[in-house]
Amino acid sequence: MNKTLALRKRHWKLRPSGLLWGALKFLLAFVVACIMLYPFWWMLTGAFKSALEISELPPTFFPREPTLENFDVIFGQADVFGQMYINSIIIAIAVPLLQTIVCLPAAYAFAKLRFPGKNIVFMAFMGSMMLPGQLTIITNNITMVDLKLVNNLMSVILLSIFSAFAIFMMKQYFMNLPKDLDDAAKIDGCSIWGAFLFVDVPLAMPIVSVNLILCFNSAWGGFFLPMIFLRKMEVMTVPLGMTVLQGAYNTESKAVLVAALMLSIVPVVIIFFLFRKQLIAGIATSGLKV
Repeated sequence: MNKTLALRKRHWKLRPSGLLWGALKFLLAFVVACIMLYPFWWMLTGAFKSALEISELPPTFFPREPTLENFDVIFGQADVFGQMYINSIIIAIAVPLLQTIVCLPAAYAFAKLRFPGKNIVFMAFMGSMMLPGQLTIITNNITMVDLKLVNNLMSVILLSIFSAFAIFMMKQYFMNLPKDLDDAAKIDGCSIWGAFLFVDVPLAMPIVSVNLILCFNSAWGGFFLPMIFLRKMEVMTVPLGMTVLQGAYNTESKAVLVAALMLSIVPVVIIFFLFRKQLIAGIATSGLKV
């Protein structure tokens, strides 16, 4: 019986209608993929085109005469772009690490420990997610001015460390870990901190990796906080510096802007390809929708 059903299923797959439907699905997926990838291809090739060629209509698919002149302009005339790149790297590395150090113990406490007012504090944290950053920018600006951290990378780093979303995400992961593991650790003589560091944190590395990657992307592409607190050219980040380059080279060469834009996404692409397995594994085990 099972063999007969298998033969019928195989015969149905080999029918012309089944092959036609499969070909149509592949063609549709190919067309959608080309539409989504074309802007990236245009940016990649446009970085090596001249100012005249990049403005041609219809656009050329490959550069006729590839040139590195656009990159010479960025790192030559606009030499401050290199410092902006370094500033963005510092922020994009410091924020995920410090955010993990701050939010991971908080998530563990909400998930595993009992203390007075836990639910009230947690609901207050979740309520902060409903408040836009623009609502608190005046008080944050006054605080940074008093601390003399304006035009300092620490202003952006300190204001980005706390994340109610990161606490919520990691708390839900900790709650799914078996409580028996903590009980076994206590029987073996582990304290609360011992169980946290040597039992729960190693098991929570998938969700920690997800938070690190998401936080890196957010810190690298952040624009609002740098726009408010980083007002000098030498302390600006790449997204903020792109607006400066746009004002300087918009009428002269769009190719310079495209080259700078391509350079700005390189770290994000590298992080994705290096840690895509950890990202997919963490999302699959946590049920997170990105």
